[in-house]
Amino acid sequence: MKKSVIKVTLTAFTFLLCYLLFYNFYYQNEVASYHKDQESDINRLKDRLLLSLGKMDLPHGGYGLQAFDNTTFKSYSTYFLWNTLDLVKTDYSMPEKDKLLLKNQMEDELEALMSTNDSLIHDIFYITHTLTKINKLDETTKNKIILELQKFKQPDGSYKLKLNIESDINDLIVATKVAGDINKLISVEFDSQTIHWISEIHKTVLLSNDNKRIFTLKNRLLKDAGLTVEKNEETKKSLKDQISKNISEANINLLDLNSIVEIIENFDINLKKEDLQKCSELIINNQNPDGGWSTFFDGHSDDQGTYLAVKTLNFFNVHIPNKEVLTETLLEQRSSSGGFLSFYKSDFSLENTYIANELLKFYNISNKNKKQTISLLEQMETRIEFDKLDATDKYKYISTLDSYNLKINTQEIIKILKSDLEFYSNSHKNINDISSLFFTIKSINIIENNSKNLKLDKVNLSDVENTFHANLYKIAILALLDDLSISNLRHFEEKYRVEIQTSLEKEDYLFFWVLSHIYLTNSPELKNYLGNSNSSIHTILNKSVKMMLENMKISNSELNVHKLFYILKTMDYIR
Repeated sequence: MKKSVIKVTLTAFTFLLCYLLFYNFYYQNEVASYHKDQESDINRLKDRLLLSLGKMDLPHGGYGLQAFDNTTFKSYSTYFLWNTLDLVKTDYSMPEKDKLLLKNQMEDELEALMSTNDSLIHDIFYITHTLTKINKLDETTKNKIILELQKFKQPDGSYKLKLNIESDINDLIVATKVAGDINKLISVEFDSQTIHWISEIHKTVLLSNDNKRIFTLKNRLLKDAGLTVEKNEETKKSLKDQISKNISEANINLLDLNSIVEIIENFDINLKKEDLQKCSELIINNQNPDGGWSTFFDGHSDDQGTYLAVKTLNFFNVHIPNKEVLTETLLEQRSSSGGFLSFYKSDFSLENTYIANELLKFYNISNKNKKQTISLLEQMETRIEFDKLDATDKYKYISTLDSYNLKINTQEIIKILKSDLEFYSNSHKNINDISSLFFTIKSINIIENNSKNLKLDKVNLSDVENTFHANLYKIAILALLDDLSISNLRHFEEKYRVEIQTSLEKEDYLFFWVLSHIYLTNSPELKNYLGNSNSSIHTILNKSVKMMLENMKISNSELNVHKLFYILKTMDYIR
């Protein structure tokens, strides 16, 4: 009997051991296969990453902003950049599928304008012009444009420049001229009320040195309204003298030059040869390396400045320098969802300067911009007022210095951060306070290499507001302080199951990055719980990483550099 019991026990033990060995082997292979698939997806994104970073790097160091189709209104940029492409006589033709996408975008923008009281009359013009250009202006949209334009019309027949803001006579003339341009596009004429207003301002708006452009627009309005335009020799001589004087001034910009073109065009003025040469040289000498121009000749290229420069050079019959470079830059601004995106490389971004360097290090690629960036950051250190930055910007600043191995003024900065820690710990713990507390601890963690030496009695988390995102940051903070329990995590999982699932569906990569801080715990029990297949958060985090990488891999849109960075950081924490 004893031998039989022993035999059964040994058999059961052997079976259990074999099962465990098999499960371990199977699990290890599944994990290895899973990570191998992830590595393959990540490597496939490398070339697209380099293309995106190449558009973002700035010549004097650092990285600029990245354009995102889903957050950028395109009517303004599409108007200026597409017309610039036409002026440089490229053979660009928008594909039909892009025209359909752009039509939807313009109609969405029009709907957005109709729901706000903060729009400019120019916004209607850009949308109308774009829809007309792609031959996609239907009757329904045309009627919406007419209704929206009526919101800008005043009782006397003039048009306001911006809703809910009083316009002076100059603004009224500009706005009424824009309204006339919109009417031409939709084949509508000014009514008698507006024509009467135009005829009245003809008597009151006289030529002076300060209102040359307004005087010219007034004359163009007279023409649009079918009224008599007076062009006497005395007026032409006065305008010609004023133009020569303006051209000799040092602070002239592309808006001034555009006004000069409008005056010459409308009054048939012959510009002096030396004045023509000065204007042309001014534009050519202020061209940027990307082939574009700044409206005020004071920095990076912008949409309007580039259009006005090319328009003016064409008017003066002057060859456009670096035409090939300019054309390439303009084509780079094309959006994958139709139309054009604004020049977005111009503004220095501290966060992107950090993210770019970290991504290049991840892929083991040399940062060719590093030397100039370090020099730029060293200059920034002497000027930046660290104590006046908010908690998120402080974290970005410290992270960037750390990424480029620059020395951080530890004593002064840690003193400020400890003061912030006390302030946010004792505040009301709404989402702003709790997220600020999170980033403050993250900043201290970078400087001291370990935030777990912070005294828990100084980090009060008892009065955090009862919302999803506030509790998300609370969970992450507890993990950073090594004070997160399984019960805390289970409570969060159960209470916010719907919100977590929604974040997965929306591919909220920042949410998953914050949540993945739970893996930074030193607790063996919590680590074991997270590794257990029963943990829904562990399952969802892994699923989210896999899904987001897969979607990025198959997407034709510009690679979202932020998204890739935070996915990789999430993966790193999980591992």
